[in-house]
Amino acid sequence: MTTNNQEIKVKGNTDKETYIHINDIPVVVDANGAFETSVRLKDGDNQINATAVDIAGNIETKTLKVIYQKD
Repeated sequence: MTTNNQEIKVKGNTDKETYIHINDIPVVVDANGAFETSVRLKDGDNQINATAVDIAGNIETKTLKVIYQKD
């Protein structure tokens, strides 16, 4: 994915009892399981890691590669 926005929103839905971290920063999950945060991009290639940990201790990580190019 390529963008000319230096900041992007990362959002999604999960079980309300799941802990979410985006690039190792905890993100609040609301009562409906929704979460949203902003990530500031550096010039060039960026990697965004989203990690979910459920109440059983299961861990899942997804990685998104984003290229930031100024106009």
